[in-house]
Amino acid sequence: MAVYIYTGVPRSGKSYKAVALIYKTFVSVIIYFKFTFSKINNNDDILLEIYNFLFFKIYKFQKKPAYLNCYTNINQFNFDISDKIFKFDYDSIFEKISELFAYYNDKKDDAFLIEKAKELRVFNSLFVIDEAHNYLKSKENPVIVWWFTYHGHLYQDIILITQDLKLINDEYKRVAEYFYKAVPQRLRLSKNTFKYRQYSSYNMYQKDYISTISVKADKKIFDLYVSGAKVTTMPIFYKYVFFIFVLMLISSYFITSFYKDINSKIEPEQIPEIQNNQTTQTINNTKNETSTPGQIQNLETPLIPVPEDTTNLKLFKFNCFDTLCYFQFEDKSTFEIPQNILKVYLMDVDFDKKFIELKNNRLSIYVLVPETKFNFIKQGVKNENKNETGAFNLPISK
Repeated sequence: MAVYIYTGVPRSGKSYKAVALIYKTFVSVIIYFKFTFSKINNNDDILLEIYNFLFFKIYKFQKKPAYLNCYTNINQFNFDISDKIFKFDYDSIFEKISELFAYYNDKKDDAFLIEKAKELRVFNSLFVIDEAHNYLKSKENPVIVWWFTYHGHLYQDIILITQDLKLINDEYKRVAEYFYKAVPQRLRLSKNTFKYRQYSSYNMYQKDYISTISVKADKKIFDLYVSGAKVTTMPIFYKYVFFIFVLMLISSYFITSFYKDINSKIEPEQIPEIQNNQTTQTINNTKNETSTPGQIQNLETPLIPVPEDTTNLKLFKFNCFDTLCYFQFEDKSTFEIPQNILKVYLMDVDFDKKFIELKNNRLSIYVLVPETKFNFIKQGVKNENKNETGAFNLPISK
């Protein structure tokens, strides 16, 4: 015997839980199977003498209600389902409780009060009071406070239903023992299951949380009352899943488009900068560890496409060491050119007309370009030969 408080937003299922209790107590029936055994005696068949044949019948019976009466004011409740369920009338019930309260003040014992409660048809009764704040929002009433504290002696359970606990006076909330908060539909995974969070205090803090119970939706129970306009909102869990799915699709599209765009625009570096001797040696050591001896590693591309027309093209080879590059003529004389200057001249050369190889601390650059591309080399050689300073010995790598 206790005082319960059900709270929650409209259409969250707070009334459904109370109606489900009424249905289970006063309406539902128990179906059971009664088994009978018959033994067939047949001397000609030993198996029939050993085994019993099973026959059963289905029986239904109305279980004895846990309460003698029920009073409720739930909206448009179907009172025809049981002759033990009555409409809750606050003034009438208050008058009966006031009479019992008067006997209590006259020092009448429990036995006397119980007999009077039976006469008033409030003994061993279930009270389901919807919109309870309409009756319990004013300053404490001594009759109601006594009723909520003494109901156990009269074998009564009281369920108070409200949308907001703040609307009920604190004096009444303090005597309640069980507090249930219905979970809104948008926060439930399934619209066919109601969920209720149980708390040990009317404050309903997280530290007061006890557990969550589930009640399956049943059309037979829904048909007993009218809870208000139906709400068909999508659970917030599915909204989050849908949002994440759409976000993943959009992200995948943009990421794919981004990489396609990058891949279409990426071009290899024109000429890698020659680092200091230590860095070059590190690169060389790494190449030696990962490649077969004698195998030429191509840093830019494995193949050089053959031009369709090579009539006006000439192959030039430059050997670079550190910051200087050298071009060797047929007479073994060389022309020296700084790497950064050579790089400028090679920037407009098509990728398929150049090849770069790094080997033994030497960077070899092959370019297939018109002969006039490097006319300045010949002119420079003439000037240098004229000054007797044009020929240089090619450095020999160790």
